Amino acid sequence: MAIVSISRLQQRRGLRADLPANLNEAEFGWCLDTRQLFIGNGNTYTGNSQILTQWSPNDEIITHTYQGDTGVSANGTVSRTLSSILDDTLNVKDYGAVGDGITDDTAAIQAAINDEWARISNTQAALYQSRNVINFPAGTYAVSSTIKLLPYITLSGEGVNRTNIALMSGSVGPVFVTADSLGQTGTNIGTNGAILPASINVRSMNVDGSSDPNNSVIALQRCNGVTFTGVEIVGAWTAGNSPSSASPGVLIESLGSAITTSDIALTSVNIKNCSNAIVTSDPILRINVTGSQMTSCYRGISLLGGATGPSNVQISTSEFRDISSYGLYVSTQNVGVTSMNNQYTNVGTTASVPAIYWDSLTQACSSIGDVFSAATSTYRIHNGNPGSNLIFDAQQTGLVTNKPTPIVISLLHGQTDSFTGIAYSISGITSFFGEIKYSIVLDTYRRSGTLTITSDGITAELSDSSVQLNSDANVLFSVGVVSSVIQIYYSSTGSTTGTMNYIQTIWQS
Repeated sequence: MAIVSISRLQQRRGLRADLPANLNEAEFGWCLDTRQLFIGNGNTYTGNSQILTQWSPNDEIITHTYQGDTGVSANGTVSRTLSSILDDTLNVKDYGAVGDGITDDTAAIQAAINDEWARISNTQAALYQSRNVINFPAGTYAVSSTIKLLPYITLSGEGVNRTNIALMSGSVGPVFVTADSLGQTGTNIGTNGAILPASINVRSMNVDGSSDPNNSVIALQRCNGVTFTGVEIVGAWTAGNSPSSASPGVLIESLGSAITTSDIALTSVNIKNCSNAIVTSDPILRINVTGSQMTSCYRGISLLGGATGPSNVQISTSEFRDISSYGLYVSTQNVGVTSMNNQYTNVGTTASVPAIYWDSLTQACSSIGDVFSAATSTYRIHNGNPGSNLIFDAQQTGLVTNKPTPIVISLLHGQTDSFTGIAYSISGITSFFGEIKYSIVLDTYRRSGTLTITSDGITAELSDSSVQLNSDANVLFSVGVVSSVIQIYYSSTGSTTGTMNYIQTIWQS
């Protein structure tokens, strides 16, 4: 390396291989081939210090030790290079994704997923180690074909209406499909010794499949432990169009009995403009939908398949809004479909069907604390198997009613089979059961009891269990059916008009 003197400043320049191991103190060494600059440390420290430039391997030279909130190094922390710290996170733009809504980002996104799977699968701790999150900065990432979600992959955007994965016009969906470690999909998943798709997470983004009306937006096949959190899913269905079962928001499949899909969780997910927001007809185990919305769809959630359908499906604290047909349609004969604390708003009115439908072979289905809007169909829930399914409607009108505030009516003296004013329509009802707890005051006469009413939709029977004080009056109750309306009558003795307070609980299907 040649020596060059400029005034009193001495420097060397030449090839990197010729750089002396110990430059003189304050002497510069410029490497022409690598464009790296060094300065000598002199006899005190020996060696050379590199002056960082844009050509220096900065991420390997700069190190950092984690500092606590006070700026003092925490106990046990170690120094790490900048490159190792930056590699803790992965940005899809590292693979060339643009996110401008025009450029086709399919290859870049898939390359990031494939590369991350290759990295984690090459370690002995692959099944348990912390995986890198593939981050999607705000923008629209246009894709021309389906993105395969490989095992243990997490895709994270910057939030709904900020990060958008959109199928390009003329392209064929789904936007996302689960795939095994070999990238196999459909009935090939799990063959050739491949690892099944598992522990997959998608969060904080839009998934838009509205350019393809013939395929699902997302297909979850032969997978387990898949979660979607804070995601909006947009399909191609619009009100008035003929629904197609091939264009749901989320299609969940086991594709036969060899592998069972299980443990699917959708939290804070908004699914809109789909023929079915969620649909499955396979023996899926455990689907959990929480705090989500199904809006502007033909059907909300369809759980089909009869004896080979899904089981243990929980839908809670969610909303079904502007659903043309059924909000929740259940024909699976496997146990445990629960709708709890959900809101059904304007559901079933277009097709004149119930918001919730359970067919005659359903088992252990429950509706607990669901709320229905006034616009929702009169038959809020069709219970095809009342001997197995439970309905508890917290509203004061509906299939199950509970009115804890007493209702007061007047009872006249000297009456024979007079109408009390208590009546229940049983039009279209095949099973009716009601309890009326009452108290009566007629001068000094006191009476309390429970009326039990049973009807098959044609005739009705009544029984009265009661106790009374004093005998200066007496009241007897009877029941009749007039034009599909159950009416409660009373006969009374005595000479004083009194009052009757009552509360009621009713079940019907």
